[in-house]
Order: sequence, then C-alpha cells, then structure tokens
Amino acid sequence: MRNIDSQIAEFVSKSFHLDAYCFDSNPENVLFRDLLADERIKKIYFIGMLTHGQTDFYIEYIDPDSHTVKRYYPDFLV
Repeated sequence: MRNIDSQIAEFVSKSFHLDAYCFDSNPENVLFRDLLADERIKKIYFIGMLTHGQTDFYIEYIDPDSHTVKRYYPDFLV
C-alpha cells in the first residue's frame, strides 16, 4: 500500500512511511487503517520495516524464557 492508494490518500498528512507500507499480516493492515481513520489519532507512523541497525528506536525488555535483555522494534508509533 502506498500513499497513492485511494483509501489512504485523504490521510497523507496524518501518516508516515519510508517507502511503501509493507504489513506482515492482514490484521496489521486493518489495525493501521482503523487507526488512520480514527479522528482521535493525530499522527500514525509506520516504522515496521526498521529493525536492528536501521533505527535507534527500540524498547528493551527482559525475555522471560532466556532472562536476557532483548530489543523490541515496534511497527507503529501513534
């Protein structure tokens, strides 16, 4: 899905992506569209394509199985 998508065109100023929206699943795509259409949401940034080495934005957490510190890279910032 790109900004030229007719369903997204009216929300271009409300959203951000680097190149193309590249969702891992249909539920992720539906969530994005629902959040985009929600009037309470001012901005939604799709950053799901950024992973280790591509961004400094991550959330550290302790993995309950290995008890090691891992990094979570979110798909959306709302």
